[in-house]
Amino acid sequence: MPVVQAIQDAALSNVCLKLEADHRISNNLSILSSIIRTHAKSFAREGPSLSSEQVYGLLTDVSARIEVISKLHKLLGGNLQGDRIPLGEFLREICDTLHTLGSSNGLNIEFGTDWSQTVDQRQALLIGLIAAELITNSIKYAHPTGLPVEVKVVSQKTGAGSFFVEISDDGVGLPEGFDCSTDGGLGFKLMRLLADQLGAVVRFNHDSLGLRSRLVMPVNSDA
Repeated sequence: MPVVQAIQDAALSNVCLKLEADHRISNNLSILSSIIRTHAKSFAREGPSLSSEQVYGLLTDVSARIEVISKLHKLLGGNLQGDRIPLGEFLREICDTLHTLGSSNGLNIEFGTDWSQTVDQRQALLIGLIAAELITNSIKYAHPTGLPVEVKVVSQKTGAGSFFVEISDDGVGLPEGFDCSTDGGLGFKLMRLLADQLGAVVRFNHDSLGLRSRLVMPVNSDA
């Protein structure tokens, strides 16, 4: 009975796809949960009292990270049989969300991405979280005086399987003497941790034109 067999096979395939999707969601939510716990421990060390500004900043950061996972699963939902994520499209989805978190003084995001670039879903999540952190930092700190923020997002292959994602802004840059390998608050620590999980490195450069943050993926990144 080929028709019955085909129906059974289709049903089994759908079950397997659902289980795979559930597994992906569970893994990604576990990463988010770990980040939130890290936030909680950090604030606990600062004392029992938080200002309304600190609470707002914390909730905004958590919201941005939830949106990263949401956008990832939106793209995965259209192709449950594959793990490859179009990186440029994913970064654009993230930026569209973060744009709503921009300062009231204005935010403009420009793209210079290789739209053919794909990464696996784990890489996409970690890259997305780092990119969201970098863009959020630009929104918060690029112009303390309240000027509109100009952000550019670039993703390009560099040959032999390696590539980079660069987030740049036109702001004031990092404080004098800032050591990116050790200094910074929780956001910088999380970026270094996520980059380590990718086997990548985040490099920073700033001058009178602003801050450029580049996540460099190694040749063996399988991207």
